[in-house]
Amino acid sequence: MTHSSTFEYLAYGPGQRNADKRAIGQAANRIGCDADFLRAILAVESGGRAFDDKDRLIILPEKHIFDRLLPKPLRARARRLKLSTPKWSRKNYSGLGKSGSDSRWDRLGKMVDLDEDAGLKSASYGKAQIMGFNHGKCGFATVQGFVRALGVSEAAHDTAFIAFLENSGLFDELRDRDVRAIVRRYNGPGQIDHYTRLIKREYSRLTRQSLTVRNKARAASLRLGSEGEKVERLQLRLTNLNYVLRVDGDFGPATKRAVVAFQADHGLKPDGIVGQQTQDALISAVPIQDDVTVEHTPEGDLVAVPAKRTTETLVSLQKEGSRIADASVKGTGTGAAGIGLGGLVLLSEVSATFQDAIAAIEPMIAPFGGLSRIALFALLAVVAFMTFQHWRAGSARVEDHRRGKTV
Repeated sequence: MTHSSTFEYLAYGPGQRNADKRAIGQAANRIGCDADFLRAILAVESGGRAFDDKDRLIILPEKHIFDRLLPKPLRARARRLKLSTPKWSRKNYSGLGKSGSDSRWDRLGKMVDLDEDAGLKSASYGKAQIMGFNHGKCGFATVQGFVRALGVSEAAHDTAFIAFLENSGLFDELRDRDVRAIVRRYNGPGQIDHYTRLIKREYSRLTRQSLTVRNKARAASLRLGSEGEKVERLQLRLTNLNYVLRVDGDFGPATKRAVVAFQADHGLKPDGIVGQQTQDALISAVPIQDDVTVEHTPEGDLVAVPAKRTTETLVSLQKEGSRIADASVKGTGTGAAGIGLGGLVLLSEVSATFQDAIAAIEPMIAPFGGLSRIALFALLAVVAFMTFQHWRAGSARVEDHRRGKTV
């Protein structure tokens, strides 16, 4: 059977073991965090092999993720083929063998044959075992580009992992050395204490010093990575105030989003940390009246989207003072106008119908009159790419606003 070109490329085993030790120091300087803290995280979380004995990526297909990402018409077929299941279970890994086994590649190949995009997004890859659906947070526009980069270079594994931490909204946590918050975001619930101990041990090995949270106020507050009865009481209070989340005693990303939304609604700093001001506001708050839409993220977390936010657009955010929205609207508009002018110039060369329109805007396009057709095409391509990037940044800003990540 012929698989997709991306899968065939990965299965060929092009991996090169060429880790870049400079990446950590450069990232630490960029973020403003302790380089040894970043090294300790990377050593523990990326402690595995990048490639197997055949120079293929270390992979692990996840049936429950595949089931969630598949288009509905394909789910029944995937379940019949035993490639997907609605829920996670240890049984999902039956028959896969150990790390580097051919069985893992066989299963991923079948998943990719059914739906390439969903299949590639439903496996974890490389040293840090980053899920394919996190390709955007690792700096890649497509999952295909993500897995191809990891498949050819070990250095890409480290830079992708660092990008994931940066793009997961963990800047403050990295600067404050809040290891529990980082572990909760990356490893999920259930193993926070275990991985926290490992990272603290590795940090002590590197520095001969103990690892503590730099911000004492943060350390004393409920925050990402906190667990237990106090978190459960916080979650119950938020649900009583009509913020939608699970009451499970685990302060994960969904709880942080609810806290950020509460803080934004009550004029507090939207940092997701339950300090004294937020605690006081929770006591005196009354239930919100907004209708909400409950959605699921790819990771399975519940997200409550207030009705007011579902109607927000890029232009409305621009009017509210968002600099990102303003730059996106202006950049997209300017780019679209440039593409339109360039298109008219090209059309005028092949059709007399557009000559009158060209004459009317002659002063505006005079600087481009001496360009060859190839050069003009190249210029239009650059303008189109920049316009797309502006549009993409604006779309991400609107989505973050809807999900409560920004105010």
